[in-house]
Amino acid sequence: MRALHSNEAQILCRCSLSDSTSWCEEDAELCRRDVDWPKLLQGAYHQAVIPLLNRYLHFHHPISGQASPAVIEELHKVSHSCLLWNMQLRLQLSLLLARFRSAAIETIVLKGIPMTELLYGGDLSLRRSFDIDLLIRKNDFPKADALLRDLGFQVWQDVEARLKNDFHVGYREPKTGVVVEIHWHVTRTGHPGRLSGLRSDIVDKWFERAQGHTFGDAGCLVLHAEDMFVQLCLHFWKHRFPDATPNFTNQGALMQLADVARLIVVARDRMDWSEILRQTEEFRITEVVRPVIEVLDLLGARIPEDTRRFAVEVSDVARLVAGKILIDNQLRFPNDYRTTTVLQHVFPPLETMAERYGLPAKDRRLYFRYLTRPLELLLRHSRLVSRRSERRQNLVLRAWIDGNQDAVLKTVDL
Repeated sequence: MRALHSNEAQILCRCSLSDSTSWCEEDAELCRRDVDWPKLLQGAYHQAVIPLLNRYLHFHHPISGQASPAVIEELHKVSHSCLLWNMQLRLQLSLLLARFRSAAIETIVLKGIPMTELLYGGDLSLRRSFDIDLLIRKNDFPKADALLRDLGFQVWQDVEARLKNDFHVGYREPKTGVVVEIHWHVTRTGHPGRLSGLRSDIVDKWFERAQGHTFGDAGCLVLHAEDMFVQLCLHFWKHRFPDATPNFTNQGALMQLADVARLIVVARDRMDWSEILRQTEEFRITEVVRPVIEVLDLLGARIPEDTRRFAVEVSDVARLVAGKILIDNQLRFPNDYRTTTVLQHVFPPLETMAERYGLPAKDRRLYFRYLTRPLELLLRHSRLVSRRSERRQNLVLRAWIDGNQDAVLKTVDL
């Protein structure tokens, strides 16, 4: 595993991206270091991997033995809550699929409970599903909309506007709080350029190749393993830039990468990487799919050799993203962030300087203070430099995901 930002970051990568039930030299090294438990828990919540951390510590007593009973209890409690919620979603999904079949609505379940059963050994306590995502053909939407409304689901969005400009509509069941999202595509025009141009006929390809999964009384359809890989990669990038600003967010990134890592291992015999390359090139998304494999490799995931060949080489984008995935207390930058704001702070008016340093306004020593103040602030607030560096990196990644890789990466020092 590459050197990461902290011991806590390495534990989060180990529990999410590797076989957390086995013991290896990396675990022994982690065991020899102190653990900042509040920091570890905060990171696990932010990355949505509390259940995976709980399992990892269960199999690694030399590390978990350092934790207080309160920490262990909190991990158990959250994992149990995850199981209960997923069981409720599973029941709701089973009922919905039965109604959709009765209405002759062909439906693929995206991610969610069936994927957890496939990738996490059927253990519903290891990955929390926040809602139910169903993929249908767009011409079936009126039937799906009427069906959900008849079942008591409420829609809080402008349906007509979303049918025209978006790729899904959300419904909420008021008694249970369960949210169902009806998808007819996986991207929209408002997404970054490399994603927004994805042709809608990719959904037709997915329906042609969809496979059955044992679920409830009659089973359900899930994406073919190769298509699931592509969809998970697209999902990863959509959540890195949730709005139109350059802000890159790492919230939930490890959980999304964990899904991809497990799929590569579990479905290895069913994935033809030459076919994946052909399809991603056909739909012009190879350049957003490959870096996900590269990021996994950089973060220490066990990548099979045939999968590694698909990635070809580690790109600058992958290195940059891998370095940002586990940044502590990631900052967001307002659109009105200006250099003038920094200058005013570094070089305030003479009267302010005199009051700050307890000197007369005409004292020549103030000029010396002006000379040394940038260094003083740099030492005292080194985070200011990293903020500017992080903003610069965000601008680079935003330009890349918008399709301007050549224009930006050649001119910006990563």
